[in-house]
Amino acid sequence: MTVFALQAVACATDTSPSQTHAVQPTADSTTFQTLVITKVKKPWYAWRSLVVGKMKKSFPEYQAIDGLGEKFYSFTENRKLFGGIYFWNTKAAAQAWFTEKWFERTEKSYGQRGQVDYYEIEKMETLKTTSGSEITFWAALSEGRPAQIQKAEGLIKIVSIKNEKGKASLLTIWETKERAVSYFSNHKMEAEYFDTPLHIAKP
Repeated sequence: MTVFALQAVACATDTSPSQTHAVQPTADSTTFQTLVITKVKKPWYAWRSLVVGKMKKSFPEYQAIDGLGEKFYSFTENRKLFGGIYFWNTKAAAQAWFTEKWFERTEKSYGQRGQVDYYEIEKMETLKTTSGSEITFWAALSEGRPAQIQKAEGLIKIVSIKNEKGKASLLTIWETKERAVSYFSNHKMEAEYFDTPLHIAKP
């Protein structure tokens, strides 16, 4: 992730985007090979809305990166970390971006090296598409692959992945946090949740 300076704004409030989007069924095929999830320590004084504003300003930079096809900007569930969920054409393209200099910048700016986790994409299904870059979705990272998850209410995208040790996992995108939590709770599965307020994709 490109490191951007976060400045305290005394009158900032922690609000979520309210823009709604048309959601339509879609078929999916992908050439993406690598999924990357990053986490960077968020300054305690930086409201979510302030960080989202800074994220928006980075759109042109990310849209120009060779090999990056899609990105969901993200926060961890507790909002203590921010980062992104990246879809890369190849692992080499991802590694060309997340160099040692990237880690050094995050440590210098936030006092802690950022975290970068790589996953091999085995299959990706986009069940619905949306318009616009400002979204109100949530992502979930879970182990295992429950049968018939495609029928879950509020599910947008399913990505079957393996971590670098070969362990099978799922990255799923949901219309709301409540639907994601309800699904995994009902199936007695643990998941890590991400607030994903922004999305960019190359045509």
